[in-house]
Amino acid sequence: MHEKKIVTRRGAGDAVAEQQADASHGGFDNNVEMVATTLRRITGAAQLALPVDDLVGF
Repeated sequence: MHEKKIVTRRGAGDAVAEQQADASHGGFDNNVEMVATTLRRITGAAQLALPVDDLVGF
C-alpha cells in the first residue's frame, strides 16, 4: 500500500528542502495547500499577501 504524502514545507532552492509527511486524519492542518486554500476562502483574496510555505513544527 502506498501512503499519500502532504507537503508541510515548500522548498526554496538549495537553501530550504521540501518536507513531506504521511497524510493522516489529523495532518490536514500541516498541509500547506490546504491551509493556503482555507485562508484564501476566508479572506476572499485570490492571492495571499504572504505565502503559506512552512508548517513544520505546528
